[in-house]
Amino acid sequence: MEYKLLSLLQLNSKISDTITQEFPETYWVIAEISQITTNRSGHCYLELIEKEAITNKIIAKTRATIWANRFGMLRSFFESKTQHRFQEGIKILVCAQINFHEIYGFSINIIDIDPTYTLGDLAQRREEIINQLKEDGVFEMNKQLVLNEVLQNIAIVSSETAAGLEDFLHQLQTNSYGYVFHTELFPATMQGEKAEESIINALDTICNSQKTFDVVVVIRGGGSRTDLLCFDDYSLGYFITQLPIPVVTGIGHERDQSIADLVAHTSLKTPTAVAEFLIKKVADFEDSLNELFAKGISRIIKVLDKDNEKLRTIQNKIIPKIKNKILSYNNEIQLFDNAINKTVQNFIEKEKRDFHYILTRLQTITEKKQMETEYKIQFLANEAKTKTKKLIEKQKNKILFAENTINLLHPERILARGYAIVLKNNKIIKSTNDVKENETVHVKMKDGIFHSQVKKVFPKKNISETDTF
Repeated sequence: MEYKLLSLLQLNSKISDTITQEFPETYWVIAEISQITTNRSGHCYLELIEKEAITNKIIAKTRATIWANRFGMLRSFFESKTQHRFQEGIKILVCAQINFHEIYGFSINIIDIDPTYTLGDLAQRREEIINQLKEDGVFEMNKQLVLNEVLQNIAIVSSETAAGLEDFLHQLQTNSYGYVFHTELFPATMQGEKAEESIINALDTICNSQKTFDVVVVIRGGGSRTDLLCFDDYSLGYFITQLPIPVVTGIGHERDQSIADLVAHTSLKTPTAVAEFLIKKVADFEDSLNELFAKGISRIIKVLDKDNEKLRTIQNKIIPKIKNKILSYNNEIQLFDNAINKTVQNFIEKEKRDFHYILTRLQTITEKKQMETEYKIQFLANEAKTKTKKLIEKQKNKILFAENTINLLHPERILARGYAIVLKNNKIIKSTNDVKENETVHVKMKDGIFHSQVKKVFPKKNISETDTF
């Protein structure tokens, strides 16, 4: 059997000629950049792939080239329109020429790029992730967590070298109020291929920590839209929604919010804005406490003023009555004393008259009866004197008893002995029938007044000697 022999160069040349003949024009091709390198000459070499939609399996791959004379212009044009770096992981729509080189094999030469396709693809992917999170019923979960009034124990997810972290900590530590915040850094890569996984691992470490945090802050400095692509990842967004701690983001986005911002409890533009938010939360709480304190003091002053007014009213009513009563007692005592003195004087006068009468009669009696008469007079005089003394002593005792009774019955003396005056609606309570359970009464004692609530009423007929209270 005779073979038609071809050298490898001849074969590759035939393939090159065939491809040139079959694909003479340029074609617009959709592909994803999986690898990209630039050499010293400024030429850009790419590996383009296509993935199966459901399984994400690579179903096509090829090499591509953008020569230096076009690459600088195309990259600047692309990045200015999309606000994304020309890098791995993005989908592009390129105008390409089909080439087959005898040494380097098949490749395509990119001569133009349509940035609007990349923007549309990124927006579509972002919208699909948002819709998926909403369909999963988790989109609002972290937002529904209650944010504490005071946020002082803070878990930080950020790169250790991020300028945004330094700004954030400086803002917290130098706040004008002098508040103290307790922070702990959980380091993570904040951009690039491994960023999503790194951030999720940091958040997972926080969840498994034995410490209690009021809030988790995810912060980084500013960057291009491409730098923030990791924050539009479904897995990261889903993980944030599942955190049992409120998440506050400050990742330096310039325009649109990332998916991480959308699902977080609170989204702010920069790390400094996050620090100001945390400081303001504490300041607002302190202001509310000061306001409550001021209201409380105002209410206490009003109550004290009202009670003082009541005391003055009671004092104005009681003191005149006490004075009138004392004056009445003094008048009665004076009258009683005058009556006693008059009685004693009348008695003495009567006795004197009787004495003179008897003396006159005795003068007519013989000397025999004189001694007997004098004796009788002396006896009567002594008896009168004794009776008078007894009567005076008795009346003095009555007066002293009356004075003691008045002193004992004086309201101040009664209060000093441990008794109290119980008032309701400014009236003295004289019977258990005048009060009901749960009513508030005012109890006046020797050194002040206090308010008391009636818990139970025990009528006297229901109280036995063994009852205790």
